[in-house]
Amino acid sequence: MADSNAVIVAGPTGDAAQGALRSMFPTAASFLTFRDHDREIAQKAIPAILRFAFQESVITAENEKAFLDFLKKTRGPAGDRRLPPNVTFGDLIETLSEHLSVNALVAQLDHLARTLGMPAVRAPMITRLKKNFLANTPKKRALLRLLAFRLAAKHPDIPWDYELLLQFPSNASGAEDVFPEKAGAALSVHLQGRGDIITPADVAWVKNELAECVNYIRMAGHPHKISPEIIGASSFALRCSKDPGPPDEPRLYARAVRILLAVAHQMSVRWLVFPQMSPGKRLSMMIDAGPKPEARPLDIPPGENALWDDSGILLTEFARLCAGLANLKGFKPCRPAGPAPKGPLWSVVNFWPNHFYDYIPRLLGEDMLPAHATGEEYDRFRQALLFPELSRTGSSGALAVMHRCPQNSLLLLEIAKVLRARRMPHEADAVLTQVLMSHPDHPTARFMRFLTYFYMAADKRDFASSSLAFERALAESSRITGQSDTDSEVWAAVGLLHFSRAVRLIRLIRDGNAPETGSIRPQDILDQLDEAKQCFYRGLAASPTGQDMNCLFWLLYALSFREFFMADPALLRRRSRVAWTDRRDIFRRVAGRVLENIGWLRPQKAASGGDDDADKVLEAVLLLFTRYENAMYGRSYMPAAQYLFGMLLWDFCPRLTPAVCRAVLDLLAKARATAQKLVADRLCVYTVMAGYIPADVFMTRIDKITNLIRKLAPENSRATGSESLISAAQERKLSRIKLMLLEADRRDSI
Repeated sequence: MADSNAVIVAGPTGDAAQGALRSMFPTAASFLTFRDHDREIAQKAIPAILRFAFQESVITAENEKAFLDFLKKTRGPAGDRRLPPNVTFGDLIETLSEHLSVNALVAQLDHLARTLGMPAVRAPMITRLKKNFLANTPKKRALLRLLAFRLAAKHPDIPWDYELLLQFPSNASGAEDVFPEKAGAALSVHLQGRGDIITPADVAWVKNELAECVNYIRMAGHPHKISPEIIGASSFALRCSKDPGPPDEPRLYARAVRILLAVAHQMSVRWLVFPQMSPGKRLSMMIDAGPKPEARPLDIPPGENALWDDSGILLTEFARLCAGLANLKGFKPCRPAGPAPKGPLWSVVNFWPNHFYDYIPRLLGEDMLPAHATGEEYDRFRQALLFPELSRTGSSGALAVMHRCPQNSLLLLEIAKVLRARRMPHEADAVLTQVLMSHPDHPTARFMRFLTYFYMAADKRDFASSSLAFERALAESSRITGQSDTDSEVWAAVGLLHFSRAVRLIRLIRDGNAPETGSIRPQDILDQLDEAKQCFYRGLAASPTGQDMNCLFWLLYALSFREFFMADPALLRRRSRVAWTDRRDIFRRVAGRVLENIGWLRPQKAASGGDDDADKVLEAVLLLFTRYENAMYGRSYMPAAQYLFGMLLWDFCPRLTPAVCRAVLDLLAKARATAQKLVADRLCVYTVMAGYIPADVFMTRIDKITNLIRKLAPENSRATGSESLISAAQERKLSRIKLMLLEADRRDSI
């Protein structure tokens, strides 16, 4: 039987309680609507709600005025104020049930209802809403507020408040055109014995970890309607539906394959860290996609070792195509001796070490890797890793796991990722060395080593040390880009290396050239911007779509910076504390040319800069960000991506309309909220121009930019639903401020 006290005993407190109440009443108007329109319920509920808010220190006085002040002063969840397509009320219930029965959820909701003075919750209420969603009675609306409260408390990553829950479609399917096929993707997970006996504990571990991965892997606030199903004695499957649309369109399967690959990535590394893992047992996985994806035990004997690489993950031909459409890489064809199901198979040989995959929770524990690059624990780890002959302590934590799997590149790269995100670049490089000793041309390890020195160059305070790291990173990049099949993302990273180098030189000039740095010529900066520009062009050429987002967006900045400084060369020849502003409207003109070139703006519209153009660019950028966010699981990268997209909108949009201002502020709020979640795991935030900084430093920067925009933009232009226009004079003043110029001119110590 469900614990009826679970909601309160482990319920929201502090910031969590504040977020739950905000989700229940997104605005002061929402609270007043509840008070005035659902009076019979509100008369009993409001005193209980105020008492709860006061007890949790959300408000300082137990009265309506204090609660309304709280709602007016605090911001609601940032982001798109629409529900994802084809999501229904039933999906919400499945997400909140968390693999338990609906009756258990009802018991918890009923206890919450008593605490908040709301009507009792019964299972038939939920059943009726699942069949026909229509919030047309006070009791149904009260239930939705309770669900919004619980969702915010249990899943703060899903920013759906009460007002959003009212948008659920009335029909059960949520879509007008429903295809009868169970189209989507399926992940089959198989634990096979290769000399050792599979125990019940092993099987239970696989099932439990799969269920945990479903909860751990969440993307852009979408609930995932997947749960493990048994398909064999030691085999399980997860199924994920495709996006709405024709069943033969590969792009509609990309998200489902993306989700299952993220789960497979987690499972493959979690198995390696599992204490009972042994070489005599093999965890193998296969992903299939299509109108009728298969999930069944593998027909390939476990002795066919050549079929798998470190990951143990296979994809069918169609699933690999869908993964490519989701910008995933790291596959190679494999040919088993016998016939393969559904044609050729592809093996996952590496996971790209950037924003596509999240960290492994077990590796984040302080008993596995040090949380900070200081203290005795860090010193012991560093000595055991770099100088084992001098270490007097036995291996523990991640080192013990490394010694158990000394040549498993997948595990070693995941350990290096955590070390890099905790600002331990030398230790990360030492782990990469172990990979490269066995596989000198391992593409992921090579790219990570390049990024490691790149981040060192961005992080070093003195010019000489930064130059040394820059040259080393450049040498590492030459080895990678010398290959004919260099990936667009590699070109983007190399281009960003040159762009960051130009910014470093600009900062030195702004501060005045110190004697030990030597003379820095303005042409040196322009040369670096030229190198960056050429790399971004090469990245666009290497991209199958010709529009790689990283290359495209950074090309906008490389071209704008070059034209900006060429228009006023004196900026690169003197020390100055005066903030740079784009008085010649260079950034917008550059953006107009580039956006016309890629077809986002029609030629006759590219230079007009009207509101229609701003709306089109805003819509396109937010759509691209949604796609980018849907493909992004790396938590250190999410805040930087949200910040960057906000900067791009502000710096390049043809007009700073009220809608653009609101979108930028929402993206900045999301960046701050996402960064806050990294603090508990001692993870740093990837910065806009490479490197890692502590989450609190990043949040301080976001606060400064947010306060600047709020100070400059008139309040009525930021209010939701405002139809007022920013005056021409105000818009000219706002448009001269470029957020990337402020970022380049930053003087803080990190």
